[in-house]
Amino acid sequence: ALLDRKSELPLVAALGCPNLPFDSSDGSYSRGLLMLSVANNGNFICKMGSGMGELKPLGRVEMVDDLSKAVFAGAFVSSHTNPLEIDHIKKTFHNQIPIIHMDSQCKYGLLALNRAHVYYRRHVSNDPQARKDWKCDYVEAIWDNAPGYLFVKEAGGKVTDFANNDLRFPPQKHFQVVGGILASTLTSESHEKVIDIVQLRNPVPNE
Repeated sequence: ALLDRKSELPLVAALGCPNLPFDSSDGSYSRGLLMLSVANNGNFICKMGSGMGELKPLGRVEMVDDLSKAVFAGAFVSSHTNPLEIDHIKKTFHNQIPIIHMDSQCKYGLLALNRAHVYYRRHVSNDPQARKDWKCDYVEAIWDNAPGYLFVKEAGGKVTDFANNDLRFPPQKHFQVVGGILASTLTSESHEKVIDIVQLRNPVPNE
């Protein structure tokens, strides 16, 4: 991602997702895609191995209101996001759709592609207090989030911390958020409903 120092927001971002399937307009299928996002100009996609001239606009996605039908994404490695926490949120909304487990920023890409709707991000902490209190300080690496942030925003979604604050990326390696990160292509009301559940009942104890 290319960040603007003044606004502390990404201007341009790119993702390479070699294992995500690419479905072309003619119905052909291949594995691997490249994504480009330009602030205020939308998201673009092409098949991996294609030239920049093959990039096609993705367009904004329709925001999901019914949380029982939302597809959740989380890390494959449980230390990056405790799956019990995501299950806890899903059960609150009677959501029985399997979680998409995947590492890398491709999870942000899934939201921009409308293949998932919620990405819950919270690393498991060794601090006992942090496991009990969602308000504890939480530090993230900018390179793990800045590109994905722009893709979700340009798709029409939201990326906030657990206090519903929009993210900012200062000119350093790491940045601090409240509790963790929630990215979604939910309506604002549904995004806030997930935040409310996180504040009231998360994180759940490790089991």
